[in-house]
Amino acid sequence: MWHRIKTEFYKQRRVTCKFQNITLSMFTDPSQPRKTFPKLKGRAAEIKHLMPALLWAWREFRTPGDAIHDQVELCLQCSVFLDEAMDAHRHLDAFPEEVAENFKQAGFALSASMNFLLIHFATKRPAEYLFNIVPKNHYLCHIALAAAYINPALGLCYAGEDMMHQMKRLSAGCVKGNGPRIAGRKLMTWYGHALSRLLASGQHLL
Repeated sequence: MWHRIKTEFYKQRRVTCKFQNITLSMFTDPSQPRKTFPKLKGRAAEIKHLMPALLWAWREFRTPGDAIHDQVELCLQCSVFLDEAMDAHRHLDAFPEEVAENFKQAGFALSASMNFLLIHFATKRPAEYLFNIVPKNHYLCHIALAAAYINPALGLCYAGEDMMHQMKRLSAGCVKGNGPRIAGRKLMTWYGHALSRLLASGQHLL
């Protein structure tokens, strides 16, 4: 399946940010295959552009009429819709009423479906840890509820993760030869200078 995503989907759609480094360890520990949840690791942009590819592949290989497979497809459909809605309305401060309502429904449907799949597989004997609920799922519901008042792109997790990456690079340049107190003060000074230059240039903070 992964080979077809790379050779067919990515090539046909001309995806610019392709997910490259998928490994077996992201899905399971061969020595303890039922111990932990899968953890897909990659850059935020790679994960975002991977969702349409996974939906395409799932529709190719799923079993028609299988209720569990329906729930997985619903998860993927909602995830793709949420990203597409944010891309289409990124220039707005808040979503139009109809878009906001659809965004809210998709966000809650995604969370409900993932919760259903978590319970379904975790309560099997032996348990199968295939779907996990994390704090970001709860945060997604709050973002969806507020979509009519503030554009979700202004509060979505991708932006925060990129900010963490940038702050990590900035922090690394402040700790050499400095103690915690001085390094923290230097970091905030540099961050203030960088933010001032960004605002002065007229660039969007995202």
